Amino acid sequence: GLGLTLASFTQDGTPTSPPELAVTCEPADEEERPLARITVRDSAGPTAPSPSDPAPGEGASEPPAKPDRPAPGLDPDAHRKIDD
Repeated sequence: GLGLTLASFTQDGTPTSPPELAVTCEPADEEERPLARITVRDSAGPTAPSPSDPAPGEGASEPPAKPDRPAPGLDPDAHRKIDD
């Protein structure tokens, strides 16, 4: 999956489906309303991990990788061995 969870709501804000559904849709009077709601929820971040955060179960317990650190599993001295 993409790691996104979108929920649909009735006009009064009541959820119309379980939040674990990947994507849900609802009819609306204005064509932009569902798109606007999805955009606001996505940009606010409560339903989707941001690109800088690891997805649950994918290294969530590890600190974020720093640009100046080698990726996990790579020998930090590999470039020195190649240059020798």
